[in-house]
Amino acid sequence: MNLCLKIPFLIFFFITLCVHIGSCEYTVTPGGDVGQNSYASGFKEYVSFWDLPLSIKISFFIALIGGFLAAIKFFPPLAGRIGSILENKKRKEILEYICENPGKCFEEIALAMNIKRNSLRYHIKRLSQGDYIVIENTDNSRRVFPNHGTFSGLERKIISMSHNPTQLKILALITKYPGIRNVDLKDELGISKSAVSWHVGKIRSAGLLSCRKSGTAKHYYVRSGLEKVIVKNLPEDLRENYGFSV
Repeated sequence: MNLCLKIPFLIFFFITLCVHIGSCEYTVTPGGDVGQNSYASGFKEYVSFWDLPLSIKISFFIALIGGFLAAIKFFPPLAGRIGSILENKKRKEILEYICENPGKCFEEIALAMNIKRNSLRYHIKRLSQGDYIVIENTDNSRRVFPNHGTFSGLERKIISMSHNPTQLKILALITKYPGIRNVDLKDELGISKSAVSWHVGKIRSAGLLSCRKSGTAKHYYVRSGLEKVIVKNLPEDLRENYGFSV
């Protein structure tokens, strides 16, 4: 939860607490033996918060304000530290680059931004702590995406395959020809059957494909409902080569 949500939530919590307290009744126990006549003379066994003595009400609100100030002091996000994350000029530039180039790995970002990898890792860590970015782990790299709801988990997985043209082509072929076999992929791509199996296994582990066996042959399908998502996130040249339209 980011800063702009936490502060309104805290204010709402305190207002709700005050309303709840104001609607509660408190049991008043008199000192000594008051007898039945006390009730007849106007003594109330139950009173609301607002009927309590002024000193008790003042003490309550002092404690409430003290708790609020303590939360601001000891809970850094509420003190504005998340907001200060983007006060660093270089970090802000890195975030802008990530928003414009989603799915880049650390090495690609470091090269494009002309920044040392150790420095980049620190800035990435700070951006991640502020929920500005989300990191997608792949086989041999970590891909960085802006965390503003533009990309679903599956979309991030598809875009993360951009570093592996073979897997993207396999994904495009299976989308274009549902039920395509291993041997068909081998002939189309000009690679060995074992290489096809390895790449297909990686795509299946990402949750994008399903498989149906027919004798010794395996037929591959894109998971139901993902066709449009896959086509949308394929590189433009692949969409043109395989006749896809967005």
